[in-house]
Amino acid sequence: MSNPLEGSILRKSCSGTQLNEMAPPAPLNTTTPSESKPEVVKNTPTVKSDDDDDRAISSVKQNTRAFLSSTGLDMGAGMSYLASFTILAITTTVFGLASLFLETYVLNANAAIVVFVVGSYVVWSSYHSFHFYLMKCSKSYASIDDQPKQFYVLSNLIKSAVLLSYSPLAAVLLYETMVHDTWDSNRIRIMGTLYCIPDFVSLFMVSRMATTTMVHHIVVCVFNAFSLYNDYDQINVIRAIMVYAVWSTFAYMVNLLLASRFVDTSPTMSMVLSALALIIYGLCCLFNWSWQVWFLSGLFQEKPFQVIGYVALMGMLVWDDIVLMKWLFKNVVKKAKGMADDAAENAQKASQPDQPLGKRMDGKEE
Repeated sequence: MSNPLEGSILRKSCSGTQLNEMAPPAPLNTTTPSESKPEVVKNTPTVKSDDDDDRAISSVKQNTRAFLSSTGLDMGAGMSYLASFTILAITTTVFGLASLFLETYVLNANAAIVVFVVGSYVVWSSYHSFHFYLMKCSKSYASIDDQPKQFYVLSNLIKSAVLLSYSPLAAVLLYETMVHDTWDSNRIRIMGTLYCIPDFVSLFMVSRMATTTMVHHIVVCVFNAFSLYNDYDQINVIRAIMVYAVWSTFAYMVNLLLASRFVDTSPTMSMVLSALALIIYGLCCLFNWSWQVWFLSGLFQEKPFQVIGYVALMGMLVWDDIVLMKWLFKNVVKKAKGMADDAAENAQKASQPDQPLGKRMDGKEE
């Protein structure tokens, strides 16, 4: 007798126990051994039993619990180099050309709001565009079956490429302000807006974000709002915001490293990225904080309340930087220890002589 629940929507929506209770009882076997007939083998299609469905459901539940309780994604199922660097290449090219266009035609115009709206839409659409095509064309990306993790990877890859494309303009702006003491308000507003865009968009696109990182992004948006209405010809604490943003632009390697945790990278490549990110980020913070202390200490006597308010907000950025540098340092130590242990294990295996043929492990002849 066929099971009326087989293949129905009710079967798919109920648990194995519920289905067993709802299924009709199996007929009793009233045939005696003497009355048994020889079994005739028929070529009938194989039908899955309830036990098979129960085992499949149990297996899915166990795999789901194991995945949700794990600390991270299995690196063997991470993104490939090709998918990662395709995103970096496309994003860097697009925003590099956009930066060149802004340098030539827009940076001298009072259009910061327009740049923010258009830039936010471009970054937002890039999440969905990369996600759509990578799901179709990249098995390594599709293997990351948790969409929040996929968007976390995209967020860091996009931000890394965006900051890299901004770096030449940021370096020029830093040189003009530090060396020539030229503070072009419109150019600084546009650059501050460009820096704010990826942080602003990621607040809505990345659901799993550390609290310190979320606070960092919010403070960046608040600082950019002050920057849009500031006259940089006047000496005030808003100048310090611009300098902080420029030095943070040069630390794009950190975002690349954060994304590489879900990329199928070799131990050597992971170690190199970790070391470079720590060195670059540490130097950027050192130069940045040194200038901030020098500038704010000279401004404190003239505008103490501005300095106190700025330091209170900047402290949140500094705390996030410190947390990130601690993680970078621990990650470098962990990677170095892992490589040293692997090297020692390989050396130990190489020092052991191979067993000759025809002899057992105890040395006796076979």
